[in-house]
Amino acid sequence: MSPTSEYTSTDFLNFPVNLGNTMEFDQIFRFYYPQLCDFSERYLKYKEDAEEVVANLFVTLWNKAEVFNSAEHLRAYLYRSAFNSSMNRIRSAVRRAERERTYSLQSDNFEESYLNNMLRSELIGSIYREIELLPSHYGKVISMSYRDGFKNDEIAAQLDLTIQTVKNYKHKGLSILKTKISSEAWLAVSAIVLAGI
Repeated sequence: MSPTSEYTSTDFLNFPVNLGNTMEFDQIFRFYYPQLCDFSERYLKYKEDAEEVVANLFVTLWNKAEVFNSAEHLRAYLYRSAFNSSMNRIRSAVRRAERERTYSLQSDNFEESYLNNMLRSELIGSIYREIELLPSHYGKVISMSYRDGFKNDEIAAQLDLTIQTVKNYKHKGLSILKTKISSEAWLAVSAIVLAGI
């Protein structure tokens, strides 16, 4: 149950007020709690949230045993603290909502990319298996070029071929490959394998 004020002003207080003193703390709490809750609720929209903010504010005050030299200082401090705490709670809720929204979007994207990556990897695997079935000189040149990333002159030097022969082997090997794989797989070859030609 929320405390209710039995006072209409802070005239009952003797300043300075030490909120480390149980009696003085209790008087301040009873006087300000209802109005600070109302004030905080104007920003937070929910009574329970406002009550929690104000309760936490008073717990902090008790732990710090703050001393106030005037009613105005005390009043300004309490309202400013309630306002700041309310704004922090709103910012925290916004950040939490943004994190949840981002996670939800990423989760969908991760799931989609997982499926896409799996299908792509399986497609590439099937293409590589077909490359292994090509005549060895064609398959070797294509594998060295697109799987291992060697340039034509490097392949020519390693296999003791001319650069033109390497190009011819690539062209003939890819022509054979085109007849062996599906049109979807060939599009993947065109996009991935042929990108370097």
